[in-house]
Amino acid sequence: MLVPRPSLLIAFFAAAASGLVLVFHALGWVTLSYSAAILAPLTLFLFLALWVRAGRGQEEVLVNRLLGGVIAGAVGLLGYDLVRLVILLAGVPFNPFRPIEVFGLLILDVYEDTLLTKTVGWAFHVWNGLAFATMYTLALGKGRVLWAVGWGMLLEIAMVSTYPSIFGLMLDWPFLAVSVTGHVAYGLGIGFTAKRVVR
Repeated sequence: MLVPRPSLLIAFFAAAASGLVLVFHALGWVTLSYSAAILAPLTLFLFLALWVRAGRGQEEVLVNRLLGGVIAGAVGLLGYDLVRLVILLAGVPFNPFRPIEVFGLLILDVYEDTLLTKTVGWAFHVWNGLAFATMYTLALGKGRVLWAVGWGMLLEIAMVSTYPSIFGLMLDWPFLAVSVTGHVAYGLGIGFTAKRVVR
């Protein structure tokens, strides 16, 4: 059975909300704290509404793609973060996890690291990783591994387009090498997992 187009589109744009908050912040339209506070509950509401709708009808494909996206996202995030951990342990001259922690500072609109800011930053990182993978499975189903790597590279382009304005980062070669490697690992994780768990 085909997924009804309205449900598929609503789910896709709900998953895109985590990326939109970054774009809105990078463009200077709203602060990350404001956009996250508005879009995160809206995203949750939309997914709950879709879940209730799916439970009343016959939208197995939609549910499978949502769950498959979450599972694929978890595997992709594991690969993404393991690459960064290995690079950090290898002694790179910067902390590849620092932007994740800074997200917590920006969302809470504070200037000092605490356990709470780091927790919020990591929660936002996980939200992004799961949401972007769900966008992939909603749009392409199980897709192909190379398509997933291509999706990872599109996310890489989006990241290097927004991070300089968000964090004031210089896009030097070590940063780009870490970033590209992480997104390739993320795409591979999504691609191989989606082929196994998405019908």
